[in-house]
Amino acid sequence: MIAGPQIDRRVAELTRSVGEALHLPAEGDARQAFVERLQKLVCTAAPPGTPPANRVDAKDIDSLVDFLGKATGRVLAPLERELLDKGIRALIAINDNDDNRNNPALIRRNILMFMQYAQKALDLTLSQQQVREIIRALVCIVGTGMNDPFKEQRDAST
Repeated sequence: MIAGPQIDRRVAELTRSVGEALHLPAEGDARQAFVERLQKLVCTAAPPGTPPANRVDAKDIDSLVDFLGKATGRVLAPLERELLDKGIRALIAINDNDDNRNNPALIRRNILMFMQYAQKALDLTLSQQQVREIIRALVCIVGTGMNDPFKEQRDAST
């Protein structure tokens, strides 16, 4: 199980990288509000071997979609909302069961799906560095937080 300070550090990294990518002000509550909404949906505090209680209310997903639209200054069209919904649900699916939480291929695929859909829906052009930082932060908070499905790719590029 991951210790509290380690989780806090991972959440802080996600808050910073997403906040910068979405151009959310560093001061104030916007960055923290985003991460709290995301954590509520994609994180599980269930110990290994315990079924997660991560059944998600569609209103919580809608709230995160609304927040993303507002944070980026966009009025989201139905297709953009649908893309964000699918991307968020891909992250949620990672914690659906033990097999998913420990499946690097599924974690990789679902994080990339979230990133692709979010960039398209929010009309974001992120630098490679921003994409890497967000992916690294997401890897640390979904699944077990221990399986880095992108490690081989990073090792090959260095």
